[in-house]
Amino acid sequence: MQKQKGDEEAKKIWASRIVFTNYMTKEPASVHSLVIPFGIIEPRLKKGAENKVENMRASLFAAVRDDNNKKFEVKEIIFSGKLASLVQKIKLLRAYKNVKLYDRGYFIEAGEDTKFENPQKVKMTEEQIITGICKFPKLERLIDTVSHRSEYNGGYIDRTDMYLIEGMVKRKFGKGYGIKDESLPLEEKAVQVGDEKVVVPQVLTVWVPKRFYRWDTDAELAFLGTIDIGRDDRRPFMNAVLVYVTGFAPEL
Repeated sequence: MQKQKGDEEAKKIWASRIVFTNYMTKEPASVHSLVIPFGIIEPRLKKGAENKVENMRASLFAAVRDDNNKKFEVKEIIFSGKLASLVQKIKLLRAYKNVKLYDRGYFIEAGEDTKFENPQKVKMTEEQIITGICKFPKLERLIDTVSHRSEYNGGYIDRTDMYLIEGMVKRKFGKGYGIKDESLPLEEKAVQVGDEKVVVPQVLTVWVPKRFYRWDTDAELAFLGTIDIGRDDRRPFMNAVLVYVTGFAPEL
């Protein structure tokens, strides 16, 4: 059947409408004048997802300057699909200027046009960069200090509700450390916290990103991350997004 000229014109109009409506429905990006990444969740598959690139996900945690009030806020930046691998190339504790990101409500997201370029050194310590984070000098206090769960996150731990702790490495697990300070007991014990029993462990388990698994036994380290209690063993543990040296620290 021969195509009519009118059909071709109609298709061109239809195609132009698609382009226009796609543009109008695209969520606007914001350019953030200063972003300082300080923590990472390395690329991983979404829970229960098929092993495909589009199901990969990674996160950076950063101090992001709000250009309206000039204050810094701690934000999670999500990298999805083929963008997940980009987090491995971004340097932590460096300043990046004019980064385009997409606001998704309780987190912000990287897009195809997001670029982290020309990292600059910052004249601040790790703790100065991580504003608003509570520091607990004694590990025994962690039994009643759990990161809160977010209704926006399906009831899972809010990954921006982080704590900063210090300890000495006493065990190595391949994906984490067992750390200790003078406050933890020689033998674990169960204590009552509210309506539940919680175990005060001999050593606290801290799971770390692969890049931070490089120190040996007796290293003195600081860990930043979320705190949770194991459902079955009732022991506290941390999922860390940043690890740094505080004293003597032999490497593996």
